[in-house]
Amino acid sequence: MTQTSSLGTCSLSGIATAETNSRTGIATNERITNICQMSPFEIKRLLNRSVAMIRDMREQTGIPGRHSAKDVVIDVQVTAARADSLCAAEIRDVLLDAADIIRTLKIVLDGKNA
Repeated sequence: MTQTSSLGTCSLSGIATAETNSRTGIATNERITNICQMSPFEIKRLLNRSVAMIRDMREQTGIPGRHSAKDVVIDVQVTAARADSLCAAEIRDVLLDAADIIRTLKIVLDGKNA
C-alpha cells in the first residue's frame, strides 16, 4: 500500500514498538500500522515519550547517558525536531533503535529487581 502524506510517499506496512511503564510494571504495546498515517505532531510525541522513558529507565538502572553524538537519545531528539521533514524510513529506524534500548533497559531493570 502506497500513500502520500506530509512525510512523502511511503509503503510501510507495520512497525511494532513495545513500551513499558517502568514505574507500574505494566507493558503497553503500541502498534503503528502505518507511520504515514501519523501526523508529524503524533510522531514527535511518540519520539519525545521514548526519550523520557529511556532517561527515566537509565536513571533507575544507574546507567548514565553518553552525552555524545552516538547516544540514541540525541538521535531520537533530533528526529523529533525534524519529524516533519524526514522520510518514513528514517523515522522508522529511529523508533526501532529507541524500542531496542527500551527493551534492553527493561531486561536490566527486571534483573535488578529479581
